[in-house]
Amino acid sequence: MQKIACNKLRTVQFIAWYTKSDKIRQNLLLFSKVLILLHFECVFIIGKTTFESWHGICLIKRRGTTERVDYKI
Repeated sequence: MQKIACNKLRTVQFIAWYTKSDKIRQNLLLFSKVLILLHFECVFIIGKTTFESWHGICLIKRRGTTERVDYKI
């Protein structure tokens, strides 16, 4: 686990945790635990695609809702 900044977001720079696991279910469980226990507002879930590039999913919690931002790294 490493801590990185989510620069794609406007105005506020969120702190994000990311994992290099390819197992999406474990990533989602990790996201839930991190969000609940540490109260982070943004969590990265990063996995390798078939094109050998990193693909990131940034989940942002705003006003009780969760927004998803997809991008390539």
